[in-house]
Amino acid sequence: MAVKEDLDIFNQHSQGKSKLKFEMRSYQDNQQLNWFKNRVAKEQRHAKALEESLGIVSEKLRKTTEENCIVRHRTKMQHEENKEEMYLQEQFFKDQIKIIHESRDAKEESFERLQQEERDKVKQSYVNPSNGEEKKYR
Repeated sequence: MAVKEDLDIFNQHSQGKSKLKFEMRSYQDNQQLNWFKNRVAKEQRHAKALEESLGIVSEKLRKTTEENCIVRHRTKMQHEENKEEMYLQEQFFKDQIKIIHESRDAKEESFERLQQEERDKVKQSYVNPSNGEEKKYR
């Protein structure tokens, strides 16, 4: 690219109307155009990098969301299994407690029956004293 001095030398050696005028403005415009072209190229590279990053992050988000959905589903299934197991254990222990209570109640009834029989025997022995041994026992 020509600089101002090159054009000045050219203009000195040119004759008549064919002299070229050096315009500093066109040089500045050219420099500014190059700067904008570089800036656009840089912005395009940046935009492409952002687009690629967005694609990568979007894919990671999709995978993470999918994994979270799977984990949530497994957790829900595990919770349901635990709930069912707890329910079955509760029923088992309630049944065991019921059996224990029934057994205790049966033993209490048997014991009360035996006590009542003994009371009845004692009452009868007071009413009919048959021999001396029974009197002694009383």
